[in-house]
Amino acid sequence: MPYKSKLKFISLLIISCILLYMSNLQRNTVIKLRDKHELTVTVVTDGVPPSIVLATTALGGFRGILIDILWMRATKQKDAGNFYDTVQIYDWITTLQPNYAGVWRFVAWDLAYNISVEINNLKDRWYWVNRGIKYLRDKGIPHNKFSPELYSEITWIFHHKIGGNLDYAARYYRKELALEMNSFFDGPADRKFLESIVALPNTTKELLKDKKINNLRLALKKQGINLLKQYSAILVDSKSTNSEINPLLKKPENIEIIKKVKLFFMKKRIVEELHMEPEYMLKLNKEYGPLDWRGCDSHAIYWARKAKDCMNRENRKYVLKLNYERYIYYSLSSLTKRGKVMLSSNDLVYTAPDYRFVEPTRIALKNLIEEKKGEVTADGKKISLVGIYAGYSNFLRRAIFTFYFNNKIKDAARYIGYLQEIKPN
Repeated sequence: MPYKSKLKFISLLIISCILLYMSNLQRNTVIKLRDKHELTVTVVTDGVPPSIVLATTALGGFRGILIDILWMRATKQKDAGNFYDTVQIYDWITTLQPNYAGVWRFVAWDLAYNISVEINNLKDRWYWVNRGIKYLRDKGIPHNKFSPELYSEITWIFHHKIGGNLDYAARYYRKELALEMNSFFDGPADRKFLESIVALPNTTKELLKDKKINNLRLALKKQGINLLKQYSAILVDSKSTNSEINPLLKKPENIEIIKKVKLFFMKKRIVEELHMEPEYMLKLNKEYGPLDWRGCDSHAIYWARKAKDCMNRENRKYVLKLNYERYIYYSLSSLTKRGKVMLSSNDLVYTAPDYRFVEPTRIALKNLIEEKKGEVTADGKKISLVGIYAGYSNFLRRAIFTFYFNNKIKDAARYIGYLQEIKPN
């Protein structure tokens, strides 16, 4: 090797070693930043066949080819009507790509919109719609907490698939949803209920730090009764008129303790099974009014607000952010028409208009207009508010007719005043 070439080679080698050393110094900083912003891709292999795990590991960067093959196989199974096999393959794909929001979004949409309509039986049809919701709520969102697209998709399923009328089975979906949610909330989950469970501890260990609860638990344990597992049965027994009723259940203060334990486990189910935050639900109840959490519109509002929070956190594009704000308005508007949910003793579900949401809807739209007045697009252009104003004026017109025909003349006159503010003529 000539001297100059040899010198050049050695110089480049030294520079490469220096750069490699300097990049290694930044490694820990990069890892910390990656963990801080939750950019780490964690592939969970539980439930995935060993052959797929092995092939994925062996392929390394080429594992996308394997995932493409799985997609083709899923499509083939779906076309053949083998829906359970399709879902199994979807499980493998999402397990291997847990941090790709688009995958979760597509799968949930496919289950709720495509597979569900292939089935005529209403019960089975609801199963697939509900499975689409659970796919996002129980799996997708926990893996991608700051992905507004996933919150948007679950909002759309609640608002459009369940709350709309495009699917002839929509009324059945709303009924099944109300019955399912009633098993969690034992009623509409009003502000008083939410305040009660928010005030409770988050773990059993913290709950038992309450001496009154722990003392009653120990007293019942001596009688062979497990308070933490049999609280519902104990409450039923406490209402009995039998003279042999447990003396501990005759004391009103003990009944209140048992009710507190029941509320604790209701909170636990809401957090662990519905993946919803009681504190956030209470916040929305205070802001928008008495949301009935057995209805689809309340859930649409919850997830739409979560999407909006993600947009604020990531400082995303205006147009997308506006879409999520519209979901909130549409759902609030729907609550004025069917916000009251009533369950009969034979599991029939009825809905009725709830005019308590008319004013919160107006305020939400008015605040949206005020918020957007000063905003500009990415290229510096002033944002057009024509569509928002049109929606606002149409809502005011409907509200005027609603109030007038329900003999609320003063409220109708007040809303005419709001309409005249934006349309003087």
